[in-house]
Formats: sequence, C-alpha cells, structure tokens
Amino acid sequence: MRWRRAVAPLLSSLFLFLGIACSGSSEDPAAGQVATPAPGSPGVVGGEEGSGDGRSGKKARRPRATQEPSGRGAGPGSSPSGSGPDSHRPGPGPALAVAFRSDPSGDTDRDGDPPAYTDIRRALLQGRGRTLRLTLRVDGPIDETLPEGTDMTVNFRLDLRGDDDYQIYAVGGREGWRADPANSGRFPGRFLISGDRFVFELPWSALGGPARLRWEAETAWTRTPSGLLAQTEFAFDRVPEYEAASYPE
Repeated sequence: MRWRRAVAPLLSSLFLFLGIACSGSSEDPAAGQVATPAPGSPGVVGGEEGSGDGRSGKKARRPRATQEPSGRGAGPGSSPSGSGPDSHRPGPGPALAVAFRSDPSGDTDRDGDPPAYTDIRRALLQGRGRTLRLTLRVDGPIDETLPEGTDMTVNFRLDLRGDDDYQIYAVGGREGWRADPANSGRFPGRFLISGDRFVFELPWSALGGPARLRWEAETAWTRTPSGLLAQTEFAFDRVPEYEAASYPE
C-alpha cells in the first residue's frame, strides 16, 4: 500500500498537467495557427488565386476591374464609358442656330475691273424659329441696277440630304435685282439689299422643315463690253473657299 501512497501524488500531477494542456485547444485544430503556403502552392491575392511565394513562375491574378455600365439599362445620371457631363453636350437645334464664315478682301478670281461688291466678306446663316435668314456681306455698297451688258448672281447653295441641293439666289441686271429659289419663278420669303448686304429670309417650311445641312455661298459677275474685239470681263468669289460648311456649327 506504501507504493500506492507514493505514486498517487505523481498520478494526480500528471492528470492535472494533461487537463491544462487539453483545455488550451479548440474545436478547430487549425485555430490560432498561421498557415504558410508551401513553395509552389497557390496563395490568395486580393480575393483571387495567386502564385504563393512567386517561385512557381506564375504571375498572381489581380482583381478584375469594375466593368463600366453600358448605355443600355444605365440608371439616371449614369454615362457611357469615356463620357462625362460635357462630352456630348447637345447644341442648339436647327430651328434656332447660327453658322458663319468670313472671307478676306481682294481674293476674287477675276479678269477685268469688277465692282467691289463682287468680293464676299462674310456669310451668315441664322435660324429664327420659323424662318431661316441668309446674309451675304460684300466689300462695298451694292448698286440697285447694273450697267448695260452687266449681269451678276448671288447664290446660297444648301445641301439638305446629301444629294439634294437647294439653290437660293438673286440675279442683278439692268432692271434691278430679283430673288429666285431653284428656278421656281417665285421667292417664298423676303429678299432685300441693305448697303453692303444681300439678305434672304424664307420659312423653314419651304425647305421641308428645320434641318441640319451643308452650305456655301458665291458671287458671279460678268460684263460684255460693246465692240467686236472686246473681251468679256468676269469675277467670282466663294465662301467657304474649298468645301461646304455645316449648319449648325
């Protein structure tokens, strides 16, 4: 019995030690431990699988960029990729807009001695709601009538639909000036001469309604002197110089 009394304290101490050791563990055997991936094993980078310590030769997969919302189904206030609040700011509609081009003085193609008003200085298109106003300013006061043997044409060409040109012009001669759109014989609006300006005003309805268009303006002057050997004089000017302009700008 003596050996039992001697061994009992030792057994109690051993059981106490084992109890303390067991109480430090949790239900999850990996709790409290830091996992270190083995060389070459997959790790995690930003929520996506990566390459671990990099010695496997494979690059880590980065998180995918957030996809821009498409224009279709985008909520209020959203804009398509690459656009901002001012990227596609709507301009004025054709009914109320302005377009113009300036032209230098003295650039007419000519042979002879034409009057100054054959030289264009500025062309202006103005949408005024129900009407379109076309103004051609020239390089001098315009004569109300032209001398015998002299003719002049002032012309606005409007390209409405790519192949449909609408000509608005005035013809000047010994009898004065008259406006005529597209050889119709009757001008549906108003034409006037004011100092150094030719002014055409017509309803948008004459053009099929307000529309975006391409345009250009020009003058053409000729004079045929009397005499068998006399040569005809001429002068031409155009704005824009090389290609049609847009309305609205």
